[in-house]
Amino acid sequence: MKKFLLSIFAVLFAFAGVQAQSWTLVTSASDLKAGDKVVIVAKDDNYAMSTTQKSSNRGASIVTKNADGTLKLGSTTQELTLESGKLSGTFAFYTGTSGYLYAASSTGNQLKTKTTLDNNGSWSITIASNGTATVKAQGSNSRKVMQYNPNNGSPLFACYSSESQKAICIYKYTEGGGTVAGKAELPNVSVANNSTIEVGSEITITPAADNSVYYTINGANRVVI
Repeated sequence: MKKFLLSIFAVLFAFAGVQAQSWTLVTSASDLKAGDKVVIVAKDDNYAMSTTQKSSNRGASIVTKNADGTLKLGSTTQELTLESGKLSGTFAFYTGTSGYLYAASSTGNQLKTKTTLDNNGSWSITIASNGTATVKAQGSNSRKVMQYNPNNGSPLFACYSSESQKAICIYKYTEGGGTVAGKAELPNVSVANNSTIEVGSEITITPAADNSVYYTINGANRVVI
């Protein structure tokens, strides 16, 4: 009887359900809570706050706003973690490295970062149904409204005494809402890999939990188990 060499890894294609992950536009402040990961984005432009802390403001990073309402971050986009602010009902934006964003002045349009949290780094957040976010520091510094400034082609994010610049919005990191292809656990196969078996032998292939296994003997025409 004819025999052939069975190479499991050459003929099996396994796909696992992996939870989808995305950055989605926040349209209600009630959807925000301490521990959320967020990014601050120009409402009507393709820029987000970047990791670049300038002498008195934050730089901008190019992002892509997708048609499905999700956001693709740039390589220098600043990811922030929301924490509870010093005052009730406020949030702090933690950068994860240099500390907390805060409104730094009453005389200049400054947005800076420092390691300690105070009222100037505690922000009230209100969000309209279209995603426009009003973010105001609650400390004594009067330049306290966070805004986006196109700045004649050198965009930045800073704090102003009023909503005199361009609106911002907030995108939140979320998980769920479907599956994407990912690396699967190997299935259980009733014969050893690279073993020699007789033609017509029965082989049992059992997928791991929540996985599907496809096989092919010709490189095409995949069949699901």
